[in-house]
Amino acid sequence: MSYNRFSKHSNWYCFWSCMNGKNSTYKLPTRRLKRNQVFEICDTPCYHITYGEIIDKGIPAIIDDIRLYYDYPHDNLLAKKPTEKELMDMYDYIKRFIQDVDDHFKLQNFFLYEWYYPYRNKVNRIWKRIIKK
Repeated sequence: MSYNRFSKHSNWYCFWSCMNGKNSTYKLPTRRLKRNQVFEICDTPCYHITYGEIIDKGIPAIIDDIRLYYDYPHDNLLAKKPTEKELMDMYDYIKRFIQDVDDHFKLQNFFLYEWYYPYRNKVNRIWKRIIKK
């Protein structure tokens, strides 16, 4: 999972999340589901963009949008103005996010992460409850 924390080298806290639309346990690796994967920047204010928007616009245009978004004053929020180095870091994070989503949505990986592991974990929890009794 694509994920970055605050560190001494970065001022961004960003991660990958998902907008499903349906609460089904077992999803299918559809193009719509892949395009709805969200890259979120948790900052003051927050910024999020979907995988589909990144692919459609391109990473340089997204970086320009992020620059403009954080330059613009928001309702009583002190938005920090990102430096060029921070924006280059964000470029790398977005590239890593795209690679992670592409890797996750390969058929074998998708079924492993979305179907096998959740089912296995559920069976393990039930088994541990039975053993404790």
